[in-house]
Amino acid sequence: MHIMLEVLEEIVHSGVLESGAHIAEKLGEMKEQLKTQVLRLRELRSKKVEEPDAFYGVVDMELHNVDVITDGSMAPFTR
Repeated sequence: MHIMLEVLEEIVHSGVLESGAHIAEKLGEMKEQLKTQVLRLRELRSKKVEEPDAFYGVVDMELHNVDVITDGSMAPFTR
């Protein structure tokens, strides 16, 4: 019985403490990441309201007249 208590104290207890510390560290990282993402979402929402063209991207009307080479136009002419 004494050996079981030693094993419990040396291995299990230290493992639980180490795991708890690891979980606490990961939770702290997640909290910071969530805080950063919430701030970014707030920035994007305000940008969406204040400058919708910049948020959604302005469509350049000059791009509608661009010629594009297709496979059909490059194929050799055959009868």
